[in-house]
Amino acid sequence: MKEQKIKGIIIALCLVVFFYKALIFLFLQIKHDYDTFKKFSGLNDDQKRELLIGDIYRLIHKGSLTIPEDSNILLLTDDANEGLYLSYHLYPRKLFFNKVNPIGQTPPDSDELDREWLKSKKIEWIIFRFSKKYNLNEIVKVDDGYKH
Repeated sequence: MKEQKIKGIIIALCLVVFFYKALIFLFLQIKHDYDTFKKFSGLNDDQKRELLIGDIYRLIHKGSLTIPEDSNILLLTDDANEGLYLSYHLYPRKLFFNKVNPIGQTPPDSDELDREWLKSKKIEWIIFRFSKKYNLNEIVKVDDGYKH
């Protein structure tokens, strides 16, 4: 009989601890959701997207508005994952990001690019995305020229 009473007390204590932890978790989740709501209230959709995914959103947005959908683009970046991300978000534009050491440490100047290769691939635009060291986010039309 005494063992049954001890088992009941242990089960009751476990339930109390479980519900106590569940209430704390629920409170913290509600607080997090409220803080997120406050942070995003009053912002337009573009500002919300920029807060969520970072400054690469500005590059995606500018590229979508500036670069025609049938264009070929050379992406020079210091992060290969961002190349895949940009390729997805700028579709149907075709991105090339495996030429002229695109994962290099420094952005190249125009005289470092192979002009014949650019012509053979019909590349009209270049996106510079060097966010780690240089904070460089630039879209350039190949004909316009550029220097860094």
